[in-house]
Amino acid sequence: MFLAPPAPHQPFTPPARYRNLFNDITAPRTPSFNTSCNNTKHWLVRKAIYPIPEPVRNWIDESYRNRWRAMLAVDDLVAAVMDTLAATHKLDNTFVFFMSDNGYHLGRRPCVEATVTVEAG
Repeated sequence: MFLAPPAPHQPFTPPARYRNLFNDITAPRTPSFNTSCNNTKHWLVRKAIYPIPEPVRNWIDESYRNRWRAMLAVDDLVAAVMDTLAATHKLDNTFVFFMSDNGYHLGRRPCVEATVTVEAG
């Protein structure tokens, strides 16, 4: 069996049952959040808008919250699969692997896309 849920990819749409969770969190404000990209950086990094405008910062925070909310549905899916494997006595003969291609920068350096292959630090 292979499962590939779209969460937490855009449009970051969480199920209704989770839409009101995490209202008080924001995207991490690491030391590289909303910092200037100087001319020594890769051209794609230098394309970033600095400073990040407030509407974009708000979008970053809401996207971050919605990604967490959407991942709760993935948690539900994993629990259902594991419960089914256990109930059908197949869990002991099953390998379960978790992989992810996610890693949006959300304002670090100040990139908002996962396509930038530069360390966030």
